[in-house]
Amino acid sequence: MTARERLGAMATAAGYSPLVLAMLADAVMPDFRIGRALETAQLQHVSCAVEVAAQAGLSDADVRELVPAFQRRGGDWRTSLWRILLARANRRFNDPKRFGVSPVCHVTGQYPPAFAPTPATGAPSARPTHTLPRRSQPRAA
Repeated sequence: MTARERLGAMATAAGYSPLVLAMLADAVMPDFRIGRALETAQLQHVSCAVEVAAQAGLSDADVRELVPAFQRRGGDWRTSLWRILLARANRRFNDPKRFGVSPVCHVTGQYPPAFAPTPATGAPSARPTHTLPRRSQPRAA
């Protein structure tokens, strides 16, 4: 799968419009200009942005609202945006039982360990294969 095909598949899985892809491209690449062809490395940057936004649980409408809100803040808005989105995506990835599996996991093949596709069906497992200790529980020595 080419970088362009991968980006298209991820955007489709996440339900992102071309406008949202342009917003995410601008958020990840300060020199991005709409209408200019992207090189493979740039497509990969945008794919990572789509993956993080989808894993963070953002819909198309959420991205259309969130990115301009951060832009209006000014300053180093991109760093602030990605710091928040990466933390949220990480939290959601590490607790799929609570938040569900990101739609782009089916494209990237990167599932939370307990939710990897089963060999028989190719579909994500509905049940965790192990439990993770909660912070309130003492850790085993």
